Amino acid sequence: MKIRWTADAEKRLAAAWNAGFSSGALAERFRTSPKAILAKVAQLRRAGGELRSSNNGRTGRRGGD
Repeated sequence: MKIRWTADAEKRLAAAWNAGFSSGALAERFRTSPKAILAKVAQLRRAGGELRSSNNGRTGRRGGD
């Protein structure tokens, strides 16, 4: 399913990504695919967003935690 990325959704994605949530957990939360999450994170990073660089050091957090 293709998500419509609003400014609010982008802010929530960036905050959750920086908090250590995995692309899989965020895909469940935003009802899209992990690949779509990674693509959006890359797009936000290219636009100057300060997002952590990878899933290295994952906290193991899931969408509902």
